[in-house]
Amino acid sequence: MPVDVRISGSGATGTGSFGGANVQIVRVGDNIYVRGAQQVLGSFLGPAAMKKIDDHWVQIPAAMPQLQQFAALTDLKQLPGQLFSPSGTVTKAGTRTLGGSKAVALKGYGQDGSSTLLVATSGTPYPLQLQSSGGTLTFSEWNAPVSVQVPTDVVPLTSLTG
Repeated sequence: MPVDVRISGSGATGTGSFGGANVQIVRVGDNIYVRGAQQVLGSFLGPAAMKKIDDHWVQIPAAMPQLQQFAALTDLKQLPGQLFSPSGTVTKAGTRTLGGSKAVALKGYGQDGSSTLLVATSGTPYPLQLQSSGGTLTFSEWNAPVSVQVPTDVVPLTSLTG
């Protein structure tokens, strides 16, 4: 299952895969809420925690060191710095068409500088796609409204770790 996250200034909502499990993700403020990862979380936290999680949302602080890279992908303030900052010299790698939109390909992104960022050449120059050896991230629906609310039926991670 690909990751599909919609981000706004107030948070993020979406779906993805975590340890082979399909999960729902919501970020509001300083917390990330995950539902559907009881098997994965239970394998780390034990059978008692897995039973408590059941089909509830698990509230996880976004500041947890283990979540820093993931949390940045759900934060509109951190995302551009995480994905769109070149790691060295940027070079033009031709032009392409993506979903009917013409784009310039810019090489020099990612930790090792081998990723390519496709940027729209007409209208607002929005990033359209980031291609790397680890996969492809496609960006769409720029400026579309995103409704984000704290889920109900939440189990705080702190109540599962003792």
